[in-house]
Amino acid sequence: MRIAELPGLELPDAVKDRTAYEIVSALALTQMIRRDIGSLQLDANLSDHGLRLAFDPCLQSAVPSVRNTAHAIARAIGRNLGYVLLTVTRGDEVNRRARPDWTAVHWAHWAGIRRVWLGGGLVSGNLGPLVVQHACRVMQEGGMEGFGVQLSPFGADLPLVGAARHVPPGHDSAVVLDFGGTWVKRAWAAFEDDRLVELRRLPDQAAPWRVVRTLEETTPEEAEKLLRDMAALIAATWQGAPSTRRGPAETIPVSLAAYVRDGNPMLTQAGTYMQTNRVTDNLERELGRRVGAALDRPVRIRLLHDGTAAAATYAGERQAAVIMLGTALGVGFPGDGADLRGMMLADGPR
Repeated sequence: MRIAELPGLELPDAVKDRTAYEIVSALALTQMIRRDIGSLQLDANLSDHGLRLAFDPCLQSAVPSVRNTAHAIARAIGRNLGYVLLTVTRGDEVNRRARPDWTAVHWAHWAGIRRVWLGGGLVSGNLGPLVVQHACRVMQEGGMEGFGVQLSPFGADLPLVGAARHVPPGHDSAVVLDFGGTWVKRAWAAFEDDRLVELRRLPDQAAPWRVVRTLEETTPEEAEKLLRDMAALIAATWQGAPSTRRGPAETIPVSLAAYVRDGNPMLTQAGTYMQTNRVTDNLERELGRRVGAALDRPVRIRLLHDGTAAAATYAGERQAAVIMLGTALGVGFPGDGADLRGMMLADGPR
C-alpha cells in the first residue's frame, strides 16, 4: 500500500507515495535516529538494534536538546502510523486507484474497523504511548473521531499469546514460538479447564539467519540451513520445557513473520521465511517431520502468520484489527474464537 494523498490533510514529503514499511518499521525508526544521531548523543557504531534500544531512554533524557529531538522522532513515527490508518480506513478514491489489487471488499472491511491494538518491539518502552498519542491525533485531524488506537498490555508477546490459543483441547501445557525478522521469541503455555492461564517466557534467541534476498537469488543450501536451524530450535524448545504430568502438547504453534497459506509462506511477499520455498512447498509439514524425528515422536507444527496469531488474542472483539510493529508490520483481524482456547491471563478473562 502506498499513501498517494489524504484529501484535507497536508502530507509531509517523507510520507507521500511511500509504503507503510518505509515510514513505520524498525528500519524507518533507525533511519530517523541515524539522521539525528549527533543531537541524540548516541554512538554511531552501535548496531541498528542496539541503536533502537539506546534511543528509548532519550525520550526521558535530562538533556533538553536530546529529549526534544527524541520526541520529534516519536511524533514522526506516530503520525506516520496515523497516515497509514487513515489511508486504509477512509479509502479515498486516490488511494484506491493506487492499490488496484484491493477489491471493494478489502476497503469495506477496513472502513468498518474502529479500534486497532498495537504490539511489537517497536512500541515497547517509552516510545509506545507517544506513538499512540500522535497516531490518534492524526485520525482526529482526518475526520475519524472515536477511532481507537491502543497499546496491548501483552506488547511483543501478542503472537505468543494468540498462538497458544491454537493448542488443541485436552493438553495442560505446550510450547509456542514466534519467528520474527530479528529475534525468535519462545514461551511455555499452561492450561487449566481448557483455558490459557500462564505464559512463561523462555530466553529469546537471535535469529541466526539473515537471508533476505529474492527467492531466485537464494541458494538451496541457504534455504536448507534455514529450515534445519528452525527445526532444531523448535525441538530444543520442546525438550527444554518445564516437566508436567503429560509433557507439552504434540501440536506446536509457530508464529511466522510471513503470510501463510496451506501450511506454507506465500510467494507473493518478501522476507526471510518465504525462501524455504526453495526446498519445500509445505513448510508446516516439513518442520513437523524434522522436529518429530529429532524428538522421536509424532509432532504437528501449526504455522500462523504473526499478525493473525496476535489477533487471536482478541478473538471475539468486533470491528478491531491488530498491528504488530517490529522489523516490519504484521496485521491481523480477530475472528470469533470459536475454535480457540479460552484465556485467563493478567489483563482478565477472554
